[in-house]
Formats: sequence, structure tokens, C-alpha cells
Amino acid sequence: MAIRAVIVDFGGVLYIPPDLRIIRRWQRVMGLKNDELVREMSNSVDHKSDLMRKVFTGEISEAEVWKQVGQRWHLPAGVVRWVQKRGFTKRQFNQSMADFIQSLRPEYRTAILSNAGDQGRLMFSEAYHIERLVDLLVISAEEGLAKPDERIYTLTLERLGVPAQEAVFVDDLVENVETARKIGMKAVQFITTRQVVQEVKAYLAG
Repeated sequence: MAIRAVIVDFGGVLYIPPDLRIIRRWQRVMGLKNDELVREMSNSVDHKSDLMRKVFTGEISEAEVWKQVGQRWHLPAGVVRWVQKRGFTKRQFNQSMADFIQSLRPEYRTAILSNAGDQGRLMFSEAYHIERLVDLLVISAEEGLAKPDERIYTLTLERLGVPAQEAVFVDDLVENVETARKIGMKAVQFITTRQVVQEVKAYLAG
């Protein structure tokens, strides 16, 4: 079957998360090395946090998490908002990957499937105008489902109007890639932008 859709992850593909070494250095400087909340939030980068899994499925709002941050560190609300927004800088956006995805339209249907909190759509749009990039944006917290749950892949495919066999999926986490393959999608694990572009183009060429 010919490929009709390309679906990509946001964090780790279009957005490059902060280096964990930088986060841990910041923890030491701030005297927060053993702070449980900081540890939970930093572990969201490699998806080992129970707290962040609840954020990704919408069980806990991002506002509640950032409220806890402010209370624990005695920070004014304005400072907390500044810290939150500083996580989305142009330097962290993978513009080359974004340009490639945008170049596929309108010949192919495109989507972003992201494990993100309930403020994800707003934050992505404010920082990167992400809604202009693809045909569809699926945020896990809005659906109550998060990768690698098969149901959120199926939901995305249904909204795009394509079967699994006619879609390519790109993600940086191997477990998410494996789930995509399990349900019949072509899948590419993100290592570098150049590698992904080459592999996706190979699938598109048939």
C-alpha cells in the first residue's frame, strides 16, 4: 500500500528537550538536588515519572504541577510562568525537521502525536505556531491516553482517515516505535534529522 500519512512525535523529534546534565547541574546550584518534585519533572524527559504520566493522561493538570513548584520553592506566580515558558525557546525547536514535515503537505496527510499535558496545545502554538505545520495535532492529556497505548495511535489514524498500513510514524522512544509497528504502521526511531528524513523518504518512495 502507498503511504498517505506521516505522524511525528513532538518532544524528542520537533522539540529537543533540555540536556539532563544541565537540569541536574541546575538542581545542585539551586540546592534542589534531592527535591522529589524536581526529580519527578526531570524524569519526564525519559518518561520514568509516575507524576508526569498522570500529567500526560490528563489526571493531573499542568497548572497544579506548576502551582506545587511555586509553593515548594516560594516563587511568585509570575516567576513560575517565566520558568515554564523558558522551556520553549527557538533554539530547542528542530526547524529542519519542521520544514521537512511541512514540505509533505498537501500530498500527504500529516499529524503530531504528543505525550503532553493539558496546556500542551497552547504552549506549542504560542512558542512555535505548531498548528500551521500539520493537519492534525493530538495531545495525550486531551484524550486521556498516552503513548505507547495503542488506542491513541488508532485514534490519530482515524482522524487522519488512513489505515495503519498507509502511515509512517516517527518517535525518539523505542517503545513508542515498537507499538506503531505492532499495529501495522511503518515506523522510524529518531536519532538525527538527516537519518529520519532519509528513512521517511524511502517509505514514501515505496
